[in-house]
Amino acid sequence: MKFDILRQGSAARNALDAIQDKIKETLQTVKVTELGLLPHEETRARLQRAIEAELSRFSPENRYSSFQQPLNPEALLSNNDVSARGYFAEILWLMGPDAVLDRIMKFLSSSKQPAGMPAAKRADKLRDLRVELDRLEREEELQILALEKEGHVILRRDVRPELLLQVWLKFPGGVAPAAEVSTKPVSAASAATSRTRA
Repeated sequence: MKFDILRQGSAARNALDAIQDKIKETLQTVKVTELGLLPHEETRARLQRAIEAELSRFSPENRYSSFQQPLNPEALLSNNDVSARGYFAEILWLMGPDAVLDRIMKFLSSSKQPAGMPAAKRADKLRDLRVELDRLEREEELQILALEKEGHVILRRDVRPELLLQVWLKFPGGVAPAAEVSTKPVSAASAATSRTRA
């Protein structure tokens, strides 16, 4: 779906369609990158930290130390006073954390879904994608402003208000060389600063 109502096939329509298609593609890449699976090594490390936290929180070994005391064994084995997480920690302790980790990772490794990129590399890629998205959306808004100046009616996408304000304040006439458009990511704070200075 396009968001302008210029004549189909016109040079102006094609140019705006092209930039909006790039924006849509970049947004999809951001989504895929954000939701991509972690590598198996990082997945195992996260699981290990979670298991260690559960064992530290509930200390299930203390439950079995009670068997050394002259109490009713049936009462000691009752799970009525054990929460679901506590019972889970108890099972982890009984099976052994390493055995549980190996079993989980064997299951995850058998999945047909490919492992994703490491967290550090993912963060770098997302930062680059957002800088590129910022540049594309600025370019889109400059095109729209120029077309509106020529009398065209444009229906905008759902764009971040702070980005629109920053472009409007910097180029009130809507005409600027592409090289002059900053690729610095927009933030609400920077937009507020621009409004204050204006």
